[in-house]
Amino acid sequence: MKPAVEKAIEKYLNSPDGDIKKIYPVIDKVDFNYHLEVPTFDDKYGGSDWKPYVIVDLYLNTPPTEKHPYPIDLWSYYNLDEIYLMDYHMPNIYRLFGLDKYPYIVNVHTPDTEGGYYKIKDFTSWL
Repeated sequence: MKPAVEKAIEKYLNSPDGDIKKIYPVIDKVDFNYHLEVPTFDDKYGGSDWKPYVIVDLYLNTPPTEKHPYPIDLWSYYNLDEIYLMDYHMPNIYRLFGLDKYPYIVNVHTPDTEGGYYKIKDFTSWL
């Protein structure tokens, strides 16, 4: 994926009029990053598998908290289903740009009281 396409997807994901923010208004910002290889943690899985994947960071516009929140069921609290977003909505967005579905890592973050974010949940799908 060309960097210009990567930035165009990120811009589309962060558009106030875009599908993602209409469907999931709890999302404040989305970081979209394309990578060229699957990270290999060790060779017991058969070595490196060189294929593209994406990392998507979802930043929620929830009230800040002082303590790191316990990983929660995002649907119950925020009507956010990060896996459905990645498995259903993202492939539709990729098609707008002439791309196929990618394996992904999705991270969900909530604000802390110091202007930063807590990572409250992550999920990996290597397809």
